[in-house]
Amino acid sequence: RKLFYSTFAIGFIFLLVISLREFQRPVEIAGKDSERVIADNCLRNFGIPLLSYTYMVTPVEKEFPLAFSLQVYTHPERVIRLLLAIHRPHNFYCVHVDAKSSKQYEQMLLRAAECIGPNIFFVPDHLRTKVRWGYFTELEPDLTCSRLLLARGKRWKYWINLTGQEFPIRTNLELVLALRALNGTNLVEAIYRNRYIERLPPEGAVDLNITWYKGSVHVVVRREFVEYMNNDNKAQQLLVALKAHESMVNREIFPDEAFFPTLNHNPHVFKIPGAFLGTHEETVTGLIPRLKIWKISGEPCGSKRFIRFICMLGIGDLPRLFTAPNFFANKFMPDIEPIAYDILEFWLASKTAFEAVHGVPHSSFNLSYYATHVMAWNHL
Repeated sequence: RKLFYSTFAIGFIFLLVISLREFQRPVEIAGKDSERVIADNCLRNFGIPLLSYTYMVTPVEKEFPLAFSLQVYTHPERVIRLLLAIHRPHNFYCVHVDAKSSKQYEQMLLRAAECIGPNIFFVPDHLRTKVRWGYFTELEPDLTCSRLLLARGKRWKYWINLTGQEFPIRTNLELVLALRALNGTNLVEAIYRNRYIERLPPEGAVDLNITWYKGSVHVVVRREFVEYMNNDNKAQQLLVALKAHESMVNREIFPDEAFFPTLNHNPHVFKIPGAFLGTHEETVTGLIPRLKIWKISGEPCGSKRFIRFICMLGIGDLPRLFTAPNFFANKFMPDIEPIAYDILEFWLASKTAFEAVHGVPHSSFNLSYYATHVMAWNHL
């Protein structure tokens, strides 16, 4: 089986290189600026085989800086590769290292970040959280990073929260163009019908006329959303209610999957710019931030391996990844068909190389998908 996958991967890469031959010439033309050469040389000291990205930051990207937060605790090589893939000098990056992680792990990431760029910063030790799956501590690192990002940069437009087991499908330019086409909406999944009532605070837990929703923790939201969730009293009531409910039931309730959806999908109470006005169901509000295959969906999983009911993406998922409109793919594990991650990384680097010369996305990018999406027009 391993031999089959290796042979398939080699053939797939060959076909990919041929199909992307238009990307290869721009790599030679665009070259590298001195900062990226220094970063590449610096990262070689880690002994990790890293792909070198050739990109050019366009004026539209500079006018639309993004803020990223990363929750990480394991697989430092993958975290470094993720940072390289998403890094641009005008964006902002906050990294939360789980307080349970070793000092050696943290130090390795700190040194790598110094190689990549000064706009990557780490949550200080006294603010770090010992994350426990399914509990409020999963939400706390995102909240901490969001506050630090607000203080760090006054101009960034959107906040994107990530984990170390993900990888981008879109280039930075594609992200910016897609978000502009989405016309100021917040991308927050919401589920009403199948929302696990037992995980949500009971009726009357907050003195607000709201509906509790469940959804994904993965969000792409406007700066105004981040300011509201950190500073508005009504938003703080949600956090208090979620903490109290978790304490009362004394088990995991996944508050990170309730806070963002509830905040974004009650526009009559939380008047946040970009809040959604339409049908609050996954089929409408999901999809864009992440490509994630749940076992319950019945969709094919290329690796046929699931962890906590989530597909560990593999070689068989690549054709879908290359054509999907999603921003990021979740999730990858280094010991499960790692060649799939390598190929996706090459695909992304090839697209950035194309953009470096032509100043526009590759033709595989479908801007109209975002411009015509219901979330592009049905929001505050």
